[in-house]
Order: sequence, then C-alpha cells, then structure tokens
Amino acid sequence: MKLPHAAALALTGWYLMTPPVTQTLAGLMRYDKAPLQDWQIQGTFDGKIECDRALTDYVSDPNNNAFYRAETDAVRRKYLAQEKIVAECIATDDPRLKGK
Repeated sequence: MKLPHAAALALTGWYLMTPPVTQTLAGLMRYDKAPLQDWQIQGTFDGKIECDRALTDYVSDPNNNAFYRAETDAVRRKYLAQEKIVAECIATDDPRLKGK
C-alpha cells in the first residue's frame, strides 16, 4: 500500500447503518434494497475496528438500537429488532452515500 493511500484510509470515518423501515399496505417492513443514502445511521466511528465492534454489539441485542429503545409501538419494535440482521459498517466517504 502506498503511503498517501494509507493516510487517506486513516482519515476515513465509519458509519454503522441500517435500512429504513417502511409502511406498506401489508404492514411494516424493512426496505433492505433502499439506496444506501436512505439508510439510518446508528453510530459514527473513527475506524473500521471500532465500527465492527459496535456492529457485533448491535446485532447481539436490539436494546443497543436507540430507535428500538425509543419506539413504543410493539409491531414497529419487532421490525426495528429485525433490522439488525442487515446492519453494516460503511466508510463515510463511500460514494453510495452521496446526498447524505
């Protein structure tokens, strides 16, 4: 790896992100195929290692999800608990985040 490339990676932050939950005629469902720019940021981290650790904690317990803890509707809480299945760590400079 060239030094300038390594320096650029060191400056990149990371987001822990989950897909949006949408209302449909059938009820609530995760919109896993939503553009990444529409996903919700669950946390911001200085490095990938920290984000990966948070992702491990996040997927192990829905109570680590602030949106889940704040939601009072039982059906919506169910879907918020399930969204952890597709949570991802995404670099803050990922081109798919344009507009975020």
